[in-house]
Amino acid sequence: LSGLCNRQCPFCPRADCRVYPNLNEFITPSLHTKMMRELGEFRYTGLISYSGYSEPLIHQGIDQLVAEAHQCCPHAKIEIYSNGDFLTVELIRRLFRAGLTSMLVSLYDGPHQIPHFTTMREEAGVSEAQLILRERYLLDAGAGMHLSNRAGTIDFDRMKIQPLTE
Repeated sequence: LSGLCNRQCPFCPRADCRVYPNLNEFITPSLHTKMMRELGEFRYTGLISYSGYSEPLIHQGIDQLVAEAHQCCPHAKIEIYSNGDFLTVELIRRLFRAGLTSMLVSLYDGPHQIPHFTTMREEAGVSEAQLILRERYLLDAGAGMHLSNRAGTIDFDRMKIQPLTE
């Protein structure tokens, strides 16, 4: 969707700009339209996920992209992964009106973020299943690391995490 993120999380390849530089680039509207129309031609019912080493809410037309995806693939699940930094109640409403199925907000700063996003969710009128809060500030417990080293881009020494032996 974009080559930009407003954060440099230590577990993400973007933490090292030599590995994954921040680039002010966005998917072109014509490419997005082409992909959604082609998926629609196949009656796609899988997952369309706006995520991946960037912050999708930086894209000024994210709600329009979601609407296009929903129009072309009405039975697909459409989700966004976000750090929540650009999230507003109005944006939540626009995204879900456009056809978003779920938004997963990764909370990196601490438990104090929970009441803030819970209030936003309530004011926007969406459920916990629609706006999912992920407590990613628990890095000491390995949150977000799962069983992947992200294709070798995780610097386990910097993260102070021992790689899995099995």
